[in-house]
Amino acid sequence: MTGPAMAVWGMFPVNLHGPGHFAGIMAPTCGLTRAVVAVFRGDVAMAWRYNPLGLLVAFTSVAVLARLVAGTVTGRWPVLRVRPGRAGWIILALALVALAIRQQSQAELLMTTGLH
Repeated sequence: MTGPAMAVWGMFPVNLHGPGHFAGIMAPTCGLTRAVVAVFRGDVAMAWRYNPLGLLVAFTSVAVLARLVAGTVTGRWPVLRVRPGRAGWIILALALVALAIRQQSQAELLMTTGLH
């Protein structure tokens, strides 16, 4: 749950970008950390601008925490099974390609310093 911690105390002072980032080549995950932090700061619009996947990551982290609390309190652990099948994998691959294209169109924003 580092997202809420970074929302309160700020981003890590370490740059983990690969060489492609500095050449202007954005990966589908570029801006993901900033997006998650923006979600936990309550700025959903900015999170969407950085990376739409950040909304899903933030929601999933809250759901995992809720599962942990529910399982600890009740002793029963809710389980979600996902079996996407061939069509699901194709849709996922197409969504990943679309995200990569979208992130590349956001290169100018993603190459800035971002949140503090």
